Amino acid sequence: MRGHKYDHYETEKARAAGKLKDKRSFIGRRLDMSLHELLAGEDKHRRYSEVMDRAEGKCQGCDTPHFIGTQGEWDHIQSGNTGRCDCMDNARWVCVAFHRKRHVHVKWSKK
Repeated sequence: MRGHKYDHYETEKARAAGKLKDKRSFIGRRLDMSLHELLAGEDKHRRYSEVMDRAEGKCQGCDTPHFIGTQGEWDHIQSGNTGRCDCMDNARWVCVAFHRKRHVHVKWSKK
């Protein structure tokens, strides 16, 4: 659950309001009692589009905003196993180069 405790009441309320459609999506609570969306499937896809539309095609990560259109990627501002949620305030649209720098992967070579 990525550091969030499933909140049954808030999840059912969101489902009833039509905010959550995928059965795997839920509303979670952190230790500080704040509520966060953890999305899957259709809900995740809808959020992806919302993040991209909000950015109006511009990279929100680089110091100088530049146009990336639909070629950008969704970046979780606070990531990792304990803080990553799919809330809009934790999302930004970034260029591939920025995203690769942010998530460095070690490549092991054979010697």
